[in-house]
Amino acid sequence: MRRVLFALLAAALLGAAPTPEPIGMTMLSRGKLVANWKIYPDGSIVAMTDDDRNPGDASRMVVRQTGATPGRYEAIEAMLRPARAVAGRKLPCKNPMTDAPSGDVTWGKDVKLDYYGGCHEEKTRAVVDLLFKANEQVAAWTKDAPASATVRIAQ
Repeated sequence: MRRVLFALLAAALLGAAPTPEPIGMTMLSRGKLVANWKIYPDGSIVAMTDDDRNPGDASRMVVRQTGATPGRYEAIEAMLRPARAVAGRKLPCKNPMTDAPSGDVTWGKDVKLDYYGGCHEEKTRAVVDLLFKANEQVAAWTKDAPASATVRIAQ
């Protein structure tokens, strides 16, 4: 019993690593949803993407799911670590380009970063580029997964 209490006390004092939480991303382009995904700590992914059968039809998207795959979550978490460091703060954005992709990234339920892809500031571009890279990676991992549902998106 003493060992268990000592271990719990040591973990509390030393700052035990936080439990990994799902990472999610939503991306809009010209006000239309173009990507929405969540990756879980076991490496499984649920992603909503364009409907391959109806390319360009923004009113229909498909849900694709992958099973648990070691290393995927860790890769996305590491890629997005600099973005998480600025989550909750507004990214600098003066004179943005219009009609660029925008959205948010979430880590669990309490950490969120809103982004806009039309910003020119170097620090903002660096973060947004990581977000786009993560989105491309998730799209590559899910593109061959079978569609599990078709979703109609309100216009």
